Amino acid sequence: MLTASSLRISVTSGILVHAIPIMTWRGLSEQSGADLVALLFFIAIPSRLFFGLYSSGIQTRYILSMGMAFGTLGLFTLIFVGAGWAVYTFVAGMALLEGATTLNWVLMGQYYGRRNFATIIGIITAVYSMGMLASPLFLGWMFDQTESYRTGLIIFLVMYASSSIFFLLSRRPIRPAKVDHSSNAG
Repeated sequence: MLTASSLRISVTSGILVHAIPIMTWRGLSEQSGADLVALLFFIAIPSRLFFGLYSSGIQTRYILSMGMAFGTLGLFTLIFVGAGWAVYTFVAGMALLEGATTLNWVLMGQYYGRRNFATIIGIITAVYSMGMLASPLFLGWMFDQTESYRTGLIIFLVMYASSSIFFLLSRRPIRPAKVDHSSNAG
């Protein structure tokens, strides 16, 4: 869970900080790029409601993995498809990813319970905050070195795909058996 959450949040941070420059790199105007970023967040609102309301009956880890897969597909399309519609696929994929990730913290509660929730979230937040700082800097540095977002986004694509896999494979931790110290032999 730590790895899946950290990868997801780190990559998303880098992409969102550079979202408008990425859109201009793809040939759109800054205004069109800003409009698409606004559209992404607009679509994310009903997406969050949908995943939150209609997730019962499906394991939360599957929904998170599926949301990450949508984001991965959207990013893949943005990187490797030259057609104009690719940016819309990217926006839709990212909006679905954002919608599904509202369940990230629900999954933490399901796995670790309320007693440990704050501690676990604190640890995860400390780890992913480093990624939130590093990923925009890394993506900007990659662009400065190559005059393209392609290489940096390919690395982010692998990170998103890995996050999807880690969410899929996540399991509730097994609690150690309690030892009864009340009975003394002898």
